Amino acid sequence: LGLTILFENFDEGKKIFDGWRKNIGENDENDEIRISVVKGISSKNPYWYRVHISSNMSKIEEGNDVFIMTSRFHELNAFNSKNLDNLTQLYERFNSYTLYPASMNSNGQFVPDLTRGIKKKELIIKNAWEISLNDMDRAVIRKEDDVIIPENIENAPILEVLNLINNRTK
Repeated sequence: LGLTILFENFDEGKKIFDGWRKNIGENDENDEIRISVVKGISSKNPYWYRVHISSNMSKIEEGNDVFIMTSRFHELNAFNSKNLDNLTQLYERFNSYTLYPASMNSNGQFVPDLTRGIKKKELIIKNAWEISLNDMDRAVIRKEDDVIIPENIENAPILEVLNLINNRTK
């Protein structure tokens, strides 16, 4: 199973992966790179999801009083659940994957660089309604999100997050 990060500037993408491989190795045994998939971000577009890439805060050593973390996320505007369903099923089967940088060639074809892969175990797949105030994936939630909340769920954690976002932007 492979996941790819598509880079507009592939030379920069290769540098990022080369740096990760230098610092972490070819096998991210401690899951220092955190990858999460947040689904259910739009009731109008139920197949849309966001992929969030960050450092794994749970792997930071205790005693550090101050730290700075950057993260990136990308929204995928899927028309159906096929790709995400396949990813979920394969991940449940293998419990690991390899992360690769990728580019688009001049013909618009997707080209992964299989020489720069990083083996990983942890992949977080969650529903947006489950995200709480102290959740790292709160970073992918936007003011305009119309999160899908199942009818049987009262007081979904995401409501607090959305309330905070809306109060900050007034």
